[in-house]
Amino acid sequence: MKTSYNPYPSEYELKHIVWEGIEYDKDKLVKFIDEYNELKESKGKYRKELFLIMDDILKSHNKENLKKLLNNDYEYSRWATIEKYSRICASEIVLDGKYSKKTFKIISNLPLSDYKLVIKRTKELVKILQEVTTETEQDTSKIPGVK
Repeated sequence: MKTSYNPYPSEYELKHIVWEGIEYDKDKLVKFIDEYNELKESKGKYRKELFLIMDDILKSHNKENLKKLLNNDYEYSRWATIEKYSRICASEIVLDGKYSKKTFKIISNLPLSDYKLVIKRTKELVKILQEVTTETEQDTSKIPGVK
């Protein structure tokens, strides 16, 4: 069978998995910007499609906030760090029931007020995840493919 395919991830994957979190994860944002600029200059059908998707992702964010993160704006970087580690903590709590040593070492070095904000946001995220899980367990008839 001879067929062609697009060698890049789908728009859905790019928006919700690959580039999710660029507004609070500076490392991911830098990678995004590097790839975006590279694609901007490149040729080819698939690369142009990929650029348009990434441009759409960029437009869905507040550019001023992204610039603040890239330029180490103190307050924005503080918020981004709290959000980033809250999400990491929530994932660890839901999956492992505790923080990893690495994550705990990082968050425990934050100022007390920011540590408390991480804990508060982590609790919010865990609660959201648990509520979604509970709703799913209670009514599986609405989930595609589940009978």
